[in-house]
Amino acid sequence: MSLIHTSGQGQYLLGKVTLHVMMGTVCSFLQDLVAMGFGDSRMSEMTVLGYAECKLICSPNFESLLDHKHQ
Repeated sequence: MSLIHTSGQGQYLLGKVTLHVMMGTVCSFLQDLVAMGFGDSRMSEMTVLGYAECKLICSPNFESLLDHKHQ
C-alpha cells in the first residue's frame, strides 16, 4: 500500500515494514513501475503503474521496525 502525505512525502507499506520513498537520479532508459501481489494460492497478480522517469530510493523506517519488534 502506498501513502502520500500532504507534505508530498511518500511511503510504501510492505507487509509490516514502512519504507520511505524518495526520488533518485533520472533513468537513461525506459523503466516501468509495477506492483505485485502474491496470494496464498498459486495465482499472483501484477499491475503496471506506469513509467518511472527517475529511479526510486526506498529506505526502511527504522522507528516502525523497532515498534513492531517490541510488540
